[in-house]
Amino acid sequence: MEIGPFLWLGNPPDQTAPSFGERVARHTKGNRFGTKSERPNIRVVSKSDFKLLSSTGDLARALFDLSENAAQAG
Repeated sequence: MEIGPFLWLGNPPDQTAPSFGERVARHTKGNRFGTKSERPNIRVVSKSDFKLLSSTGDLARALFDLSENAAQAG
């Protein structure tokens, strides 16, 4: 059984997290007046912003920087 593919949104471990955009998410259900309030700590990120990783090996390399260059530096 194979697991994957995975969608990755991030940078290597030694870099800061990428910007998640300025578009603020809204509640899915409106209040009694039908107004959907903003959720100020949650951002809407499009699927095209993610990178497709095809295997768990690719995911481990993205999470832990298991590249050839990192092995030589350590």
